Amino acid sequence: MRSKVACSVLLILVAVFLVMATSPARAEVTTNEKIQMDMYVGFVCPDGSFHLIHLSGYMHALYVVTLNDNGFHAKYHYQPQGLSGLEVDPFTLKPIGAKYQGVGVTQGQKSGKFDGPKHEYTEINNFRLIGQGNACNYMVHWTMHVTINANGEVTSEVQNVKITCK
Repeated sequence: MRSKVACSVLLILVAVFLVMATSPARAEVTTNEKIQMDMYVGFVCPDGSFHLIHLSGYMHALYVVTLNDNGFHAKYHYQPQGLSGLEVDPFTLKPIGAKYQGVGVTQGQKSGKFDGPKHEYTEINNFRLIGQGNACNYMVHWTMHVTINANGEVTSEVQNVKITCK
């Protein structure tokens, strides 16, 4: 999931620079897409048990980039749609029974000025794999905020992570 976030930030930055090169002083670009997913997610529960889930389905992705005379503001939003899977054996990758549904929302925003490196970045990630029957539920809640001043120095960085497996 983190590599998807890094990829989305890169896509947002590319969109910002494309709009800058082709537009007047103010512009907004909105991209709304459905991304096919096929991935494995592994997690360890407090009892020490390891679970590997093969997920497939779709992720709704929304990107909005707004430019003005002196800066930009970019937002992204990811939400699973029909993302589900089965627990698999970590050695053979064969299904071993437990079914899971991917739910939650990951969203973030980045803003900055063109006349200096003043940037702010905020992300909130609520990712959940909900197990059916007596299978455990895996939940991640992550918030992060970073501020970079005009000298390019990080002046504020806050990160809170809570992972549960019940």
